Amino acid sequence: MLSYSSVQCNKCRFHGKISVLGISTALQLAVGHRGKGGDITKIHRVELASLLLAISKFSSGIDLCLQMQDGSMRT
Repeated sequence: MLSYSSVQCNKCRFHGKISVLGISTALQLAVGHRGKGGDITKIHRVELASLLLAISKFSSGIDLCLQMQDGSMRT
């Protein structure tokens, strides 16, 4: 497990932990423990919330990259 004790800002530490939990939840659903995929009905609500936040952060980042490629920065 990653250690976030070196991060001084509590907000940054919290967002980092939530992001890592979201990515690990996505991998757990995609691969599962035995490599055949996970059971979506056994997801905890905190894992689901962190997965949705991670998806939101990734989609915002992808949108920003596409805007930068086009040269049109929309807000």
